[in-house]
Amino acid sequence: MTNGYFVIEEKGKIKKAVYLMSDAYLDNGYGEKIIRAFAEKQELKLMERIYQNLDLMDKKNIRSIKPEWYRKTVHSDKGDIFSEYAYVVRGEKLKVYHYGKSLFCLKREDAEIWLYLLKNMQRLIDHFLYSEELLEYQWKNYFPMFQFLQKKIEEGFGKQEFQQYMLREELPLAFFRDDHLVDVWDRYDKPAYQKIWKKGTQEVLFIVTKHERSWRAYIQGPYSRIAVFQKCSSEKKMCDMIRLELRKESLKFEQYAKITAYVSKIAKELFRQKINLEEIQQYLQEEQEKSPWYLCESDLSVISIINYLKMDLQNKQYRQKRKKQ
Repeated sequence: MTNGYFVIEEKGKIKKAVYLMSDAYLDNGYGEKIIRAFAEKQELKLMERIYQNLDLMDKKNIRSIKPEWYRKTVHSDKGDIFSEYAYVVRGEKLKVYHYGKSLFCLKREDAEIWLYLLKNMQRLIDHFLYSEELLEYQWKNYFPMFQFLQKKIEEGFGKQEFQQYMLREELPLAFFRDDHLVDVWDRYDKPAYQKIWKKGTQEVLFIVTKHERSWRAYIQGPYSRIAVFQKCSSEKKMCDMIRLELRKESLKFEQYAKITAYVSKIAKELFRQKINLEEIQQYLQEEQEKSPWYLCESDLSVISIINYLKMDLQNKQYRQKRKKQ
């Protein structure tokens, strides 16, 4: 839930304000409603409707509102905390603030084009913020993106001109989550972190861990973790190496995610449903011919997978036999 404020100012002073208790988001939230009302000169009516839905405590608190709650002023202190979004009407202009900083400013006559951009905001974010090298969004470019859009609107850009900045929704983007998500291998002197690559519904887990003075990387397979990269001097360099490999072998990693998920599922169903291993082997061979997966010629070859499933089936049959005795 994102909170914020909707304010009307005159000469730098607050004339009227309401608290946006939830859904204060710019797109798919109050932002679009406020811009629409502003375009139709209905901001006061919208503000009144929002106010009537506030509880008594919020109605009381909003009387004490100051500009420093939602934007930086000469009276702001270094440690001040601002609302995530604020929508401030000043005469014929609407200014949008994000964490106290000006995001963009629009005139009434430009409201329609801004609404069009907000409807396509995800495609704009994919174009301006996504890094193919880092496989993640660069949120430091969020403010510059809006400054660019505002400048282009002032230059007379319309819907057609903006389409060149909207990434087409054909294939999902790939993301590499480079966080300190602690893994079960983690120890005080041997840190281990999970790094997740995801593209659409496909997902691959890497484990980056430190051994003595060097970092190593493993990839999670359907039945074991496989060493893939050895001896980097830092965690960052190891993650850079993984990203490079992900970019080079993107299709193989997609197929790796598909095959490992398939094998994990089969392993659970193999004993209960009496699945034919020969059919599984044939399917895997056909898949490899069509689209080889990462490590398909080494640690995750068709033969390795079948041998694992055979062993797993034998173990389950043995345990079942012991139960009956």
